[in-house]
Amino acid sequence: MKKTVLFTVGLICSIAISSCGTKSNTDIANKHKTACLEDEIIHAIYGDKTDEYCNCIFEKISNISEKETLTEEKIKEITQTCADKYTSLDTDF
Repeated sequence: MKKTVLFTVGLICSIAISSCGTKSNTDIANKHKTACLEDEIIHAIYGDKTDEYCNCIFEKISNISEKETLTEEKIKEITQTCADKYTSLDTDF
């Protein structure tokens, strides 16, 4: 499961970073959200919270100042923040 999440995060980061060039953060956020919503692995992980998770990422990327450089590290940080918010681990084994 952890490898799947990391792969998905990497895939989303790659999509976002490859679109950085001259696009605004809102444009990047829209691409990122679209990729997120279309990802079957994300749907499997977040289930009925997929829309909320993808919206979280969209909002956080959109809210980054245009003066701030949107790096792969920043995208991973945003993705992890949203993952932490919408993922609950069942520890009752």
